[in-house]
Amino acid sequence: MKFETVPLGPADLAALKSGQVDAIVRSSAQALQLLASGEVRSIVDYQAVMGPNLPECWVATKSLITSNPAVVHGFLKALGRASKKLRDDEEYSISFLRKYLDDDNEAYLKMSYDTVIKTLTVDQRVDLGALDNSIKMATLAGLKNLPPARSLVADFALAPSAQ
Repeated sequence: MKFETVPLGPADLAALKSGQVDAIVRSSAQALQLLASGEVRSIVDYQAVMGPNLPECWVATKSLITSNPAVVHGFLKALGRASKKLRDDEEYSISFLRKYLDDDNEAYLKMSYDTVIKTLTVDQRVDLGALDNSIKMATLAGLKNLPPARSLVADFALAPSAQ
């Protein structure tokens, strides 16, 4: 297979529909909207092929963690409860997504629930293997001199298997 990167910006979907390009890469939310509409089909599910990773995470300064640990722990506890409520209550989550995304497309809302909400962690712990995988991918993308995963995580935030 031969491919070429073509900078299309916001015209990427129009270029795909008109046959100017054969494939495009979209952010998760945009890709889910297109998949739910039936206009496109997925050829690579990055979530499935990349393995465990942490593409997004909450961060705090060391000074906040040491000076206000109760605030940090309280935030993580509340986030865990909210994540559990969303993950465990599909009807509530889809209603929330409908308002948050300002979208009534039931297929898109269900797909968002199944692929995003149902995968939420509820213990708010960091899996060092997943973080290490993210660092390896960032290195492959050209970032240099990244610190080891363990040096980036507060002890209390480690998954039990890493403690």
